[in-house]
Amino acid sequence: MINKNSWDRDWSVPAKNVFEALRIKVGDRLGIFYNSIPEGKKCLADELVNLAKKINIPVISKVVTLDENFNISTLESELYTFLEMTNSEQRKFVLLVSKKHFSPSRRNLHKLLSTDPEKLHGYTISLPTDDANIVYDLAHISPNFLWTKGVELKKILSTATKVHITSRLGTDVT
Repeated sequence: MINKNSWDRDWSVPAKNVFEALRIKVGDRLGIFYNSIPEGKKCLADELVNLAKKINIPVISKVVTLDENFNISTLESELYTFLEMTNSEQRKFVLLVSKKHFSPSRRNLHKLLSTDPEKLHGYTISLPTDDANIVYDLAHISPNFLWTKGVELKKILSTATKVHITSRLGTDVT
């Protein structure tokens, strides 16, 4: 039996959904950086690495440990080495899985990858949580399924004049 908040579970479907959502394709590169607290995030990282390798996407995966100043210079150097052969036409994705206490480092990585056009021309995707259930549930739903449901909901709501929302937990809002 799986612990309620265990990272030790089958991440193959969530990994495929992450790739589907990002539309990762040959020519892209993927970096995965995660903190080791709580243990187990490596299960998700390993599944993403395996999937990337199956479709010939260059990938690196690294446990990030930071000093008290949230210094990312070593990590920045590794990213440059990994991405140096790419250009602004190629898409690069970095998945960051870390709790809020990593916020300063996430901000620095986002800036490094996304906002400075002279730097790495990449995209960062953050999952700022250590809760395996949140990450698993979020990534276990097909993005195409969600898109279809969203289009259906938009069609219904675009002609509505009143909305009534209820739930099994007692929500009753009009």
